[in-house]
Formats: sequence, C-alpha cells, structure tokens
Amino acid sequence: MKKSILMMALFGGLACSEAFAQDTLSVAPPQVAQAMLEKLDHELSLTSQQETEVYALLVERSEEFAQIRERNKSKILSKASFQQANEQALRKLQQALTPAQYEKLKALRQETQRQKAAYREEELYKTTQDIELDF
Repeated sequence: MKKSILMMALFGGLACSEAFAQDTLSVAPPQVAQAMLEKLDHELSLTSQQETEVYALLVERSEEFAQIRERNKSKILSKASFQQANEQALRKLQQALTPAQYEKLKALRQETQRQKAAYREEELYKTTQDIELDF
C-alpha cells in the first residue's frame, strides 16, 4: 500500500514538474537574455558597447538552448548539449569582458554552482528524511 502511494506521488510530482518546466521554458529568448543582461550589468558594470555585445551573445545562447529543447522534445534532454552551448557562449563572453570583469564572472558562477549544490543536497536530505518518516 505504501509503495503504491509513493509511486502515485512520484508520478504526480513528475507530471507537475514537467508542466512547470514547459511553462517556464515558454519565455522568449530575448526576454531571457534581457534578464541575464540586467543581472550581469548590475554585477559587472558593463559599458554600453559591452552591453550590446553581451546581449547579442545571450540571445544567441538562449536561442540555441531553445533549439536543443525543441530537438529533444520527446527525448530526455542531454546535459552535455547544454554544457557545450554554455561553454561556447562563455568563451565568446570572455572576449567581450575585461580580465577583471571575467574574473568576477567566474567567481559569481562558482558561487552560483555552490549554492545549487547546497540546494540539491538539502532537497535530497529532505526527501530522504520524508521517506524515513514514512515507515
């Protein structure tokens, strides 16, 4: 009985997360790029020329991500495809930024990755704790 309830909850959660993901992925690439540009401008104090270059790079990256999602609609998304597109965009971004700005960007990315890892670990702990309490 507990297993069937757990399986129903799991499938319900997957269905909800898929619907949520589809809803959040419907944002147009220029809107995503604009939001990211505002964050980068705030953190890195971009010049107007850099803003133009970075915005073009971010739109290109967002469009490439949208194409990857579209190509893989019926399949599981390949993390490697996104990583490759991200690394390519990062190399182009490095050319548009000053060395000091790029170092700050690297530090920001590391902090973001650290926060994501901590969040995933916390969520895993909560999930494990919930399962243990279920018995």
